[in-house]
Amino acid sequence: METTGKSEHIIHNVVGCGPFHVVFAVCVYFLTKVSANMSILFMTFGIYNPGWRCLDNNNTIFTTSLDSNDTAISNSRDQMTSINESMSGNRNNHTDQVEYIKGNCPLFDSCSNIEFNPESSTVVTEWGLLCDKAWIASLFISTQMAGFMIGSAVAGFFGDAFGRKKVIYMSQVSTTVLNIIGAFSQSWQMFTAVRFFTGLSVSLNVTTYFVYGAEFMTTKWRGIMVIMPWYPLAGMLSGVTFFALKDWHQIHITTAILSALGFLPFFWVPESLRWLEVNNKKTEFEKTVIKMANCNGKAIESRELLDQMNDDTALKISNDNGRKESIFKSITRLFGRKYRRNIILVIVPFFSIGTIFYALGFGIKALNGNFT
Repeated sequence: METTGKSEHIIHNVVGCGPFHVVFAVCVYFLTKVSANMSILFMTFGIYNPGWRCLDNNNTIFTTSLDSNDTAISNSRDQMTSINESMSGNRNNHTDQVEYIKGNCPLFDSCSNIEFNPESSTVVTEWGLLCDKAWIASLFISTQMAGFMIGSAVAGFFGDAFGRKKVIYMSQVSTTVLNIIGAFSQSWQMFTAVRFFTGLSVSLNVTTYFVYGAEFMTTKWRGIMVIMPWYPLAGMLSGVTFFALKDWHQIHITTAILSALGFLPFFWVPESLRWLEVNNKKTEFEKTVIKMANCNGKAIESRELLDQMNDDTALKISNDNGRKESIFKSITRLFGRKYRRNIILVIVPFFSIGTIFYALGFGIKALNGNFT
């Protein structure tokens, strides 16, 4: 949808850049990204195997030791007590000395008393997702990214239909709810469904916030704000949180709390000026511009704003068909000769970087190191 550019003119000549944009960037570019990043990258920790050990052999060792001392036990009650205490001590010492391992599927499948390393609690330890169940951990990631892909494809249409702000903060609400549900999942099947909708929810946020933020910035700052490492910074915070908590239940609850906190700016941040212009929301557009200008120390009145816009109709869409243009026509125009080259130059690097980013994150178990 092409516009007359009134929002662009006002941002450059009336509002400018100032404190409003700083606070806006923190609220939209960072706060919403923390919970989004933690929700997606949770699986880098969630599928971690902290190690396990089989405790079946303890009873065997104890019995063998007891049989070898039958004579001593029969001599006196005191000697029997002393030997039992000794055997109990040997049993505990043996358990403490058994190291946690991460392989040996034949032993894992035959063992009836498995103990996972208590220093980390993950979905692997919750449902024993090793050996013949190891595929379930990969299913979590695949399902999550399938939801992420679907959400990314429809996020733009939702943003155009309902507004950038509504889509982003609807994502915050759903991410909060899904993390709470995920923390109390009763089965891996339930958790799989949660991962799908989590990916779907987060993608609405991650796809929309680039456009939402850029539509408030001047040309000079637009590119700078978009390329700043908001998402990697949120990723660093996610890693610190995972390492500090080491418990998948607690991580989900923490993510839900952070997501709820990220929703609070909803009551302060305005809707995109460009979206308001295109959808002919004159009153809300005017209030938003005045609010932005006042925050930046450039107080203006309603009448002055209309004069700056220098148009009797204030806002209008240059496309005669307005928002009635079909989705098919929009897609066809997007990939037409005019935009094809730029689209390819943008998509290929983003796709490549995204693939590397998530491949390294979800494949971290193949690298050296641990979470314990």
